[in-house]
Amino acid sequence: MTEPDHREEDPDMPTSSRRSAARAAPPEILPPPADMAPLSWIRWFRAEIDKLSPALGRPKAEQEVYVFGLAELRRRDRRKPSLVTCAGCQEPIVSDADRLVLQGGVAVHASRPSCRSDAAFRRLRADRTQLVGLGIVPPKGSR
Repeated sequence: MTEPDHREEDPDMPTSSRRSAARAAPPEILPPPADMAPLSWIRWFRAEIDKLSPALGRPKAEQEVYVFGLAELRRRDRRKPSLVTCAGCQEPIVSDADRLVLQGGVAVHASRPSCRSDAAFRRLRADRTQLVGLGIVPPKGSR
């Protein structure tokens, strides 16, 4: 049985500050395992969700850990993107004037705006496929 907390609250502290101080920030998400073994990633995913759930609620915790896992996969991917093939439509980019290099170093056709969104979609789909291969399914409601 735990004993009650007998610490006195500071009467000069405003009520809203006392409430804010009482609400602890959610714990930090630890990085996933260095290996790419599915069982290791599943254990990491479940442990981080369990750790964050009390502070954020289960659905929000699942989303946060999932997005963190996607970002970590991207950070670990050290392959250099091609500057001669469009990441959106997969066709060659023949002139420097038509090459637009996006964040992350991927190149798309500057003359085709749809290539930008297609490139982002392809990357997200590839990352999600990799997470599913590691045994981590996107949370409900994630895009």
